[in-house]
Amino acid sequence: MSTSTLQHLKSFDPARYDLDELVALKSAAAALTATYTSLGLETPEWLGDTNEALDKEIKARSRDMLEKELRETESRLESLKTADEKRTDLKAKQERLRAKLAG
Repeated sequence: MSTSTLQHLKSFDPARYDLDELVALKSAAAALTATYTSLGLETPEWLGDTNEALDKEIKARSRDMLEKELRETESRLESLKTADEKRTDLKAKQERLRAKLAG
């Protein structure tokens, strides 16, 4: 592990990295944590904090990517509907809205 990687971990700011870089930093942080453990040393607090922040950021970005892909898929499906299917969907929505207003 380079001194540069260590500095990136110590001064971690998720906004500075793309997803691939975050995953690489997570790998480095995991390796460093394992090394501390194998040497019987206590893992520094900053490393634990960075590990948690990396996990959180990677999960959030992965979720954002999946949500974007889902929206794109739903949009493509919607564009493939026939006029009759779109009309049926709108009528169903209209009925749900009227039921909410009446209730």
